[in-house]
Amino acid sequence: MASLSPSQLQKFRDDGFLVLEGFLTAEECAALRERVRELVASMEVPPHCRTEFSTQQEEQLRAQVSTGRRLSSCTVPPATEPYCPHITSRERALVLIHGEVVHKSEQNRSGRSRQAYTFHLMEAAGTVWSPDNWLQPTTELPFPPLYS
Repeated sequence: MASLSPSQLQKFRDDGFLVLEGFLTAEECAALRERVRELVASMEVPPHCRTEFSTQQEEQLRAQVSTGRRLSSCTVPPATEPYCPHITSRERALVLIHGEVVHKSEQNRSGRSRQAYTFHLMEAAGTVWSPDNWLQPTTELPFPPLYS
């Protein structure tokens, strides 16, 4: 896996996001997909902690009607629209978004839609997770450490 150059790191700090095309090899993508499948299969997430995310109200309504689970959604007010840059990326790209940047995802209208994986990473030493964030650790599901 590649690492960030000083200029990429500075661009990330300046803009709040960075798109790294071709960051992962096809083999790394396949390994990541397999590991995600393994992790999801091993999880015992209580039903009340499960969420579905959609950028489309129709999908949210359909999901809410068809499931007995609690449904959470995340929306960004239209007032933030001028501040949300439009980013497109190709397969195997990595899009880094700073945690303090308000961001949203539009409906994928591509005829060749693909899965996207979202990882939220936070430096734990001496920091506090924002209480305004919709995603919160619980006693049953604490945030796991990236490094041991």
